[in-house]
Amino acid sequence: MSDQTIPRTWLAGDGAGVILACNGNCPDTPAGDLVVAEYGETATSRPEIRKFPLGDLAEFLAFADTHAYNCTPPEELDADAPHWGPLRACLPADQLDGWMWMARSTYNGVIVEHYKHHETRGGITLDHEGRYWSSRIIKHACSPWCDEPHEHDMYTDVREYFTVTEHEAFKDAGLWPWSLHDKAHPAPEWLTR
Repeated sequence: MSDQTIPRTWLAGDGAGVILACNGNCPDTPAGDLVVAEYGETATSRPEIRKFPLGDLAEFLAFADTHAYNCTPPEELDADAPHWGPLRACLPADQLDGWMWMARSTYNGVIVEHYKHHETRGGITLDHEGRYWSSRIIKHACSPWCDEPHEHDMYTDVREYFTVTEHEAFKDAGLWPWSLHDKAHPAPEWLTR
């Protein structure tokens, strides 16, 4: 049995509640423990475990789903499964609702996630280490039967990929998700005041 066939997270119940257990190497799991979160009145009742009271089942299941993606190495993720971890790690929690996960791809051997903002229609690309990425066309594609230049095809153009700054990434996305008074994220020059 390969490591990829062993589930990294699972749910277990004891009649009074449910626990989320994880055998992944992730920061949400206390050192030396498999239990990450509890729903209801489980027998573990440890203070370091994330607790969800009865009635918060939807929140518990959403947390369990997110945790499963966050602790799974990117190369093991299903190609069509959204992964919100990189976006959650870089944005304020109150700014997450306006984004759509678009795709996963590989840039220069690094797995990246593509997100698009539903209002600005601009996007950002993040890797699982929190770096921002962009690309540019270095050679336009041409169909085999075409002898003259024509409109490029975004799927077969030759592109180069490179990292960009936070300011450059959000300029391309068409928004700045932080307060103008946030000292950790000073407002960029391009932002209209």
